[in-house]
Order: sequence, then C-alpha cells, then structure tokens
Amino acid sequence: MNVLIIGGTGFIGSHLVQQFALMQCKVISLSRNCNSDNSIKNPHVNYIEGDLGDKDLLFKITKGIDIIVHCGSSFKPQNPDKKGEENVNCKNLVESFFYNKVEKFVYFSSGGAVYGKHSSSPFKESDIPNPVSAYGKSKLKIENFLLREFIQHEEKLLILRPSNPYGPPQTNRVIPGVIPSILDLIKYKKSIKIYGDGSAYKDFIHINDLVKFTYNLLTNDRFGIYNIGSGKKMSINELVSTIFKLTNNSSNIIYLDALSEDVSFFLCTEKVFLAQPHKNLINLEEGISSLWNKYYL
Repeated sequence: MNVLIIGGTGFIGSHLVQQFALMQCKVISLSRNCNSDNSIKNPHVNYIEGDLGDKDLLFKITKGIDIIVHCGSSFKPQNPDKKGEENVNCKNLVESFFYNKVEKFVYFSSGGAVYGKHSSSPFKESDIPNPVSAYGKSKLKIENFLLREFIQHEEKLLILRPSNPYGPPQTNRVIPGVIPSILDLIKYKKSIKIYGDGSAYKDFIHINDLVKFTYNLLTNDRFGIYNIGSGKKMSINELVSTIFKLTNNSSNIIYLDALSEDVSFFLCTEKVFLAQPHKNLINLEEGISSLWNKYYL
C-alpha cells in the first residue's frame, strides 16, 4: 500500500507516518519542512519538501498512490486570510487525486471547532455544525467542499473529526496541546493561565488511539464522517487538579476572561467503535503520567 501524508512532520502526521511505515507501507510525507525533528528514519518513508500550492508537484507525487491522508494546515489564527489558501490548496490535492485515480482520501477536520456551540453534547456526526472560530469555519468549509467533490464517489472519502489529541512527540520535546503546556508550566514553576472560570470541558484522546482508529477505519474500508475521541468530558479545572495529583506538583493559577471562540465539547464515539475493532483506549491518567515521567522529569 502506497500512502501520501500531507503534513507528515506535524504531531498527528508524524505518528501516522510511523504507523504506516511499521505496517510495511511505502510512505511519502509532504510538508513545508522535511528536516523537522519529527521526521523518522525509515527506509519505507520518503520526505518531500513542498506545499499544496505546487500543482505540478502534487500531480507527480500522487502517481501510484493508494491513499492520501490530509492532516496538514497552513491556517494561522493571527492571519485569517489563510482560509482562502487552505481551500485552493485542497482543490489542487483533490484534482491530483482524481487525475491519478487514487483510491481513498482522508481529511482530518476538528471535533471541537467544527461543531462549535450547541445546547447539548456529546456531539454526534449527524449534528449540524455551528463553528464560532475562524479555524472551525475554515475546517467546515473544506469538509463541505470535499463532500461536494466526492458526491459521486462517497466510498472514497473519509472525514475524521478528532477531539484534543495528546501524547509523546516523535523525536523532540516540542509537544502541542493543553496537557503538555500545563506539564511544562508545572516543571518550570510558572503560573497556569485559565481562560474563564475553568468549568469549560474538553474531550482528550491519546495520539496512539487516534492513529489506531484511523488505520483501522482505512483498512476496514470505512467512509463518511467519524468522530474520534474518548467520549468523555473533563473540565479544565479537573484536568489541572488531576495533573497536580499525578505529578505531585502544583503551580499558581491565574484566571482570565473567557475567550469567545472557546467551546465546551465532548464527542459521541458510538459510530467509530462500531466500525472498527479498537476498543480499549489509553486511560487519561495513564497517558499523562507516562508523558510526565518520560519527558518532564
């Protein structure tokens, strides 16, 4: 199986590269920085530096590819104009997909940002998206574009809406996300800033579980839209308290005004559990303890 991963040196992408390489797949990673510390050394992996704006490159590297996994992003919150670039770039990728007769297209959207603010949760795939942030609106716009483009080829499109992934990096210690940020602040005895009163809740999933779900959905020929999360909610206050307990440490907490684009959410995961065999998720406390002991002590 030949796989092209867009954003293969990012947090999610680098773990997907590793998973497919371990399964003896031929992997091409396309990213703006192929010399990233998240690159892995593996004879099955070829790192190419470039971006989705280069149509000639896309038509070249998608030849002979079976699966395209798009988990890259050029979106920057401080530069909303990037939304237009995201859409054009995705169009280029889809054109190369159909031109070279690729079999499956996977798009990583966002479980929290796309659903936005609703009166109740957990969010189901059938819920009408209501994004409030520019990031969420950008993700939804690309989702809708893909659904239109693949309307005659629904069996080829898989859209994933993950919750908040966390876990170890590949080869360096730059780890994104709220959990690593809190661990880092605790280690260096810095104050933890919480926006709002801390009652906002999130859904966290370990990166290993996210990768397993993704791989299993692909190998079981699933298509459509799937939430991927723990199916459990934890408030930011509960998260900080849990981390204090697990690390036997504490830090000063500063409460700031809530952010208008911040939403509470957790995901309904019934559909993804029924669609593939992976059931036993890494416990949040176990995952946090492992991170702390390996990367912060």
